[in-house]
Amino acid sequence: MKGSPAAPAYTCFVTEEVLQAEEAIRLAPAIYQEYVAGGRHIRMHVFGGRTLAVLIESPDMDWRRDLSRVRVSTFDMPPDLERRVRHVIEELGLVMGVVDLKIDEEGEPIWLEVNPQGQFLFVEGLCGAPLTALFARFLARAREPLRGFNPHQDGLTHSASTSRQRSEWPTGPPRRTWRPWPA
Repeated sequence: MKGSPAAPAYTCFVTEEVLQAEEAIRLAPAIYQEYVAGGRHIRMHVFGGRTLAVLIESPDMDWRRDLSRVRVSTFDMPPDLERRVRHVIEELGLVMGVVDLKIDEEGEPIWLEVNPQGQFLFVEGLCGAPLTALFARFLARAREPLRGFNPHQDGLTHSASTSRQRSEWPTGPPRRTWRPWPA
């Protein structure tokens, strides 16, 4: 098995060629998502009780490949969307997360993922969003000790969130119409 410190894995279309590479597929888990057309992405940074969102505009499916083609600006999250995203963060028992959404061609936000320790410094460099200061305040207000932190014991999440059964998940196929938040 070989690794490469200089070759990150970027989002790409799954082709027959990719699926035929069984040896590579066996090495690590992968995430497959339905393609969502559009060039606008929301990256919402959640640090404790504070959030800051940015709009990332790029014609590329994976905008990380070439940041010179990317336009990044701070973004005012619609209150209902922010509430729904925060609900998911809380249900997952997280106090920090960087959430990626994509706005589809109809203007609907589509959930892509939450990164529990997502990268954010590059965003500050691209648009001047004060993420370092926001993160520093989050750390300064964090409960001690961080080692062994259990959000359920500290009253930060609903105890039912750990026992959610698959039958309680949204029904239907895992397509773009699925939202991880309540209506």
